[in-house]
Amino acid sequence: SRKVSYQSDIAQILVILLGVEEEYPDFNAQAQFLTAQRIIPPEASRFNPDVPLRKGLSAYMFLKALDIKGGLWLRLFGVNKRYALRELTYLEIVPPGNSNEIVSGKELIVTFINAVNYKADQEEAFSSKDK
Repeated sequence: SRKVSYQSDIAQILVILLGVEEEYPDFNAQAQFLTAQRIIPPEASRFNPDVPLRKGLSAYMFLKALDIKGGLWLRLFGVNKRYALRELTYLEIVPPGNSNEIVSGKELIVTFINAVNYKADQEEAFSSKDK
């Protein structure tokens, strides 16, 4: 029911999505892990637990965490917040919007659920190729 999600929220959600929440229990450890994995964009010095989460940053981080290569625009121009949001909107992982909009609590949870489902579908498709 929160109107605003924060960067600390996405850090916590992504370590859960990646299955490493036990290893990285606090924000500083989570931020270091996400930076090392290149999930946080290069301007990581501005990654702060008390800063509201914007849709572009959220999409960028989910795209990287899910290892989505993307379509033509991402391949031509590289990963950025704007094209990450477009790609994840197309894949129906994130709700549509502007990359500068603040993510609500509901939107973050919906995105997390969609990301979990996407990851499960990808793992299932990968395992059925091995059979």
